[in-house]
Amino acid sequence: GTLIRETRRTPARGSGVNRWEQLADLLTDCSVLLVNGAGKSPSLVLSGRGISVIEVEGLAAEIAEKIFRREPINIYKKKTVTECGATCRGTGMSCA
Repeated sequence: GTLIRETRRTPARGSGVNRWEQLADLLTDCSVLLVNGAGKSPSLVLSGRGISVIEVEGLAAEIAEKIFRREPINIYKKKTVTECGATCRGTGMSCA
């Protein structure tokens, strides 16, 4: 079966932080929001309202099932790219 119980329309663009406050109001029954990407402002507003924003790569339905089964989802979390600076060398997998 599908995990989709309902869909909700997001607030209109262009209202700044107010948009994220309105979104938080729509998601009061949610504790986790799986996203492909989220900016700093929406993440801060939503997390401040008790909603964990998790950036993931993969199928949301599969990841949600793992969360419900209390299985780890670390392999699905988006990797953040950081700059090492002028002394960076190696394979690009980490700073040496």
